[in-house]
Amino acid sequence: MTIRKRLVIKKKPLKTNDNKSIHMSSENSSVSSDNKSKLVANDSKTNQDKLNYMNVDNSSISDNSSISEKSVSHSKVKNRGTGAGGANTNKNGKKLENKCRSCYSKHIKSKKLLDYCNKKRTFLVEEVVLNDKTYIHAAEAAFKCYEENCESADNTITKAHGAKCPDDCFIDSMKKTIHWIECKFQQGSGSVGEKLQTCSEKIINLERRFPGWKINYCYVINKYIKDNFKWELERLEEKKIPYVVDDGDLDIFENKILALIK
Repeated sequence: MTIRKRLVIKKKPLKTNDNKSIHMSSENSSVSSDNKSKLVANDSKTNQDKLNYMNVDNSSISDNSSISEKSVSHSKVKNRGTGAGGANTNKNGKKLENKCRSCYSKHIKSKKLLDYCNKKRTFLVEEVVLNDKTYIHAAEAAFKCYEENCESADNTITKAHGAKCPDDCFIDSMKKTIHWIECKFQQGSGSVGEKLQTCSEKIINLERRFPGWKINYCYVINKYIKDNFKWELERLEEKKIPYVVDDGDLDIFENKILALIK
């Protein structure tokens, strides 16, 4: 007799989120009131720590900003005063220019405005008698006006920077000579004195703009430049570029200024 065994297959229950929640222990499914209080306290402490951190960070930023502002303010103060350059150099340079012009104006016997001169300009193109000789006086922007109307000038040539508006200028049309006068003032650190090195290029540029003319390029400098720019002055002497030093003696200064255009 054959005995047949019956196989019984037991089906496993499906796992669902509900089942999981059903099988969870009571410890994991619920939190005691004490634990809840601890969690709230921990969260409060964490939030307070964040706020403290933010406050410290902001205060340090504020301190750094104030330090930066103080540093900028301090650096600005250092740049003020004699020898600082910029506005002070320009102001003192203008004084030297005016002192130089006053030496000439004392000895100019007559003036005559030229027809093409722009009367709105501060400086005008004038025919003057100085040292018993007739010159065309064209300081600063007046020289531009003169050059534009001068038949001998080649206005197709590019004008070099620093060779457009002289501090003072007397033009001898008969001898075709331009007496170009530049005043340079420096007191303390700066680069004004270095500009004495550039006269050769400016002379070449003026010679091309006025073919066949002689350019008598001259400098008027203060005592500081004389004492501190030895090499530049040595080179001027080698190139036979005349210069006058304002060393405080007005009579000597005036005589030397007048001698520049003889």
